[in-house]
Amino acid sequence: MLGRALSSDMAGISRENLHPLLQNVWVFMLEDMLQAAHVMSLKKKRLIHGSTIIDASGLSLSILRYVSEYKPWLDIMNEDYPDLVSSVIVINAPSFFVKIWSVVSLLIAPTTREKVQIVGTDFQDVLQKQGMNLEALPVFLGGQYEGSRLNSTLIVPKGAATGLNLSFGGA
Repeated sequence: MLGRALSSDMAGISRENLHPLLQNVWVFMLEDMLQAAHVMSLKKKRLIHGSTIIDASGLSLSILRYVSEYKPWLDIMNEDYPDLVSSVIVINAPSFFVKIWSVVSLLIAPTTREKVQIVGTDFQDVLQKQGMNLEALPVFLGGQYEGSRLNSTLIVPKGAATGLNLSFGGA
């Protein structure tokens, strides 16, 4: 699974209180990853864990104002999917991110925290050691995959959540 820390309009998501909707999407992605790992485990006749890459390029200290809003996401990952991934690699991490991580990581179960590796812009060797195919990475990360839309950010319009039932499963 690949994610970009800044591929979302955090201010718009917060303003429109869209966190429940995105939390549902997060759970669906985790479930998809779980099912894919299950299929691969059966195929290879050994337990397969996923890996998550988070691109933190462009991250600023303003991200701190949203930490409490995303704590439920961490709780879901810790409580319901503790062994889903073997590694979480944060790439293109700015230097201050390590300090932020030292605080945020206290909200994460120790077994999950141990899986996290934070690296800067020289991440190819780390990914290769994890057994990842670098050619499968999107072009903007030095790979060859041109179909990724992760590098585009859409602005959340005002009133986007008006009339939506954002509880899990809807009405």
